[in-house]
Amino acid sequence: ANSVFQPLTDLKTQLKTKPGVSALKVNLTEMSNLTKSELLHPVDQDRNDGNVCPEDEELHANLCYKKCSALTAGKYPIRTTAFSCCAEEPCSFFNSKFSNVLSYCSGFDVSGNSEGKECPHAPGSCMANEEFNLGMCYKKCAILTNN
Repeated sequence: ANSVFQPLTDLKTQLKTKPGVSALKVNLTEMSNLTKSELLHPVDQDRNDGNVCPEDEELHANLCYKKCSALTAGKYPIRTTAFSCCAEEPCSFFNSKFSNVLSYCSGFDVSGNSEGKECPHAPGSCMANEEFNLGMCYKKCAILTNN
């Protein structure tokens, strides 16, 4: 039976050694022991702050973006577009910082660290046993593949 799975095992080993492939492992015991309450009400999320995005993100134009204050070290804390942050109101060209509008999902047009620093996404955040990819939450690959 092991010989049937050997090609898959070899492929898994090759993928893990490729540059850019995450070596991230999760504690499978910890993930499988999460209670329903821990999954649905994560302790690191303030559910009463009015922010429908994860804690390190802000809502703009119905999408969650990494907070401008985090992206600019507090110098331009007000988000004005997907690609710009402003120092203070009234916002103008002269007190704003911009990222490249032709470069999607980079610069200021990103989600927060908790969602993988990828493209902005619809409001909400993934459960503790999930990861964010391409706008959706999926069960963590490490759980599905037993690390």
